[in-house]
Amino acid sequence: MLFRSDSIRLECAEQVATLWLESDRLTPTVLGDIREAVTTLRQRAWAEVLLIRTRSRRGFPTRPSLADYELLSDATARREFSRLGQETFQQIAELSPSTRTIALVEGECVDAGFELTLACDFRLAVVRPGTRFGVTYLGSGLLPCWGLTQRLPRRVGPQRACDFIEQERLVDARSALKLGLVDHVFGPRMVKSQIWWTIAEVQDRARWPARPTVFRRLCDMPWWADRRVFRPRLHRLSSPLARRVIEVMRTGWREGEAVGLLAERTAFADAGLHPDVAERRQWAWRFETVQAVWSEVSPPRSIGLAHWDESSVQIALAALAQDQRIALPPCGEGRIEELLRMGVDKGCFSFLEAGERRRNISQGQEALAGCDLVFLTGRLAQDRERRVEIERSLPPETVLVLVTSVWPSEITDGCWIYPQRVVRCDWSWSGIGFRGVRIKTEETTSEWSAARLFQWWTQCGFRPVLDGPRGPVPWQSEPLLMPAA
Repeated sequence: MLFRSDSIRLECAEQVATLWLESDRLTPTVLGDIREAVTTLRQRAWAEVLLIRTRSRRGFPTRPSLADYELLSDATARREFSRLGQETFQQIAELSPSTRTIALVEGECVDAGFELTLACDFRLAVVRPGTRFGVTYLGSGLLPCWGLTQRLPRRVGPQRACDFIEQERLVDARSALKLGLVDHVFGPRMVKSQIWWTIAEVQDRARWPARPTVFRRLCDMPWWADRRVFRPRLHRLSSPLARRVIEVMRTGWREGEAVGLLAERTAFADAGLHPDVAERRQWAWRFETVQAVWSEVSPPRSIGLAHWDESSVQIALAALAQDQRIALPPCGEGRIEELLRMGVDKGCFSFLEAGERRRNISQGQEALAGCDLVFLTGRLAQDRERRVEIERSLPPETVLVLVTSVWPSEITDGCWIYPQRVVRCDWSWSGIGFRGVRIKTEETTSEWSAARLFQWWTQCGFRPVLDGPRGPVPWQSEPLLMPAA
C-alpha cells in the first residue's frame, strides 16, 4: 500500500500501480488526494504502468454536486477551482512516458470522470448496458474546466469534439470505440485477462501514434478547422455557454494547449455571469435533489407498451439498450425484426447482441401483466374506455405511465381503480444525448410510482425532473416499500 485515504487507494505490485477511486464525485478533497498519490508514485520510478479504476461498477466519479459549485461565489474562487483540476490531471498526463497510464471504465463515465480518462494514455471499456461516455456540463448550466476543451479535440478532432460537447451525447462502449474515445472494449468475463494483456503490451513496447491520413492532417490545420468548424458554429449557436466552449476550443487549437487551458479557466470564472445559467442550473438542481432522495429505489426490470406508435418504438429501444425485458402488443415477427434493425442502426446494441435482445421481447396481454411499468402512448392515452380495460387487466403494483402532454381530468373523477399508480410524463425524443423528461404527478400519485418511473428514465440516460403539486423536492418519508396489492 503506497497511499490510502477516505476516497482513493494506491497499490503497487510487479511494477504495476493501481489507483482505486472509491468516491462518487471528484471534489476538491478527492483531487488533493489524487495529487498526493501521484506525487508518491513519482518518487518510485520503478512503476511502469498506472491503472486507474473504480471499486463500484456504477462508473467513474462524476463532477462535484451543484451545491459545491454554488460555494464558488466569485470569479477568483472559480478560477482556483479550475486550476486545481487542471493541475491534477496534468500531473497524470505528465507521468508518461516513464509511467504509462490506463483508465478502466466499467460503468458510466461522464463530466469530470470523462476528463480524467482523457488525461490517461489508454482507455479500456467494459461492454455493459450502463457503460456510457458523455458530457452534460452545458445542460447543467456549467462549463468544463479541467482540460476537456483541450484534450478532447486532440483525441477525436475538432469536428467530433464540438458535436460531442454541444449535443451532450451519451454513447455506449462500442460507439465510443468508433469515435476514438477508447482504445479497446471487451465483455465482462474478459476483464482480468484483457487488463493484463494490455499491461503486458504497454510494458513490452511503447505506443506509437498512428500515421494520420492526408485528409486528417488537412482538417487538423488551424486555418482549416477555424474556417470549416469553429467559425460556422459560432455563427450558428445562440447559447452563450456553447459559444464560450467553442471559443475556448478554438483558442487552444490555434495557440496551443497552455493558452487553451488559460482560456478555459477564464471562461469558467466568468460562467456565472451568463443570464441563462440560472435556469439550467435550476433544472439540474431539481434533478439532483430528486435523485438523492430516491437513490435507494431499485429501477424497474421490465416494461410494457400497450400501443404501437413512434413514441412506443423509441421507448422500446431505450429499454432494449439497457438489456431490459419488454412486452409489446401483438404486432407480428416482421415488426419485431424491424425494431431490432432500427436498434442496430441507431447504435443501441450491436448486430450480434440483437439475437439476445430478441429473447427479451414478448407479446400479448399476459406478458403485459407481468411488467413493472406499462406505457400508454399516443391516442391510447386519451381513450378512456381502452385505458380502463387495460388497467383492470394489470396487477395493483404495476405503474401506469401516460405519455401525453394533456392530463386526463378523469384521474380525479374516480375513473381509475388505483389512481395512486398513475403517472404522466411529457417528453420529446431527439438525436442529441441530453434529453429532458418532465414527470407530472397529482395529489393521488404515490411516491412509489413516481420513484420507479424516475429511476427508469435515469437508467436509460434521460434526466427527468419531477413536476406537480408536491414541488421539486419529493416526498420526505421512510424507505420506500412496494405497496401491498
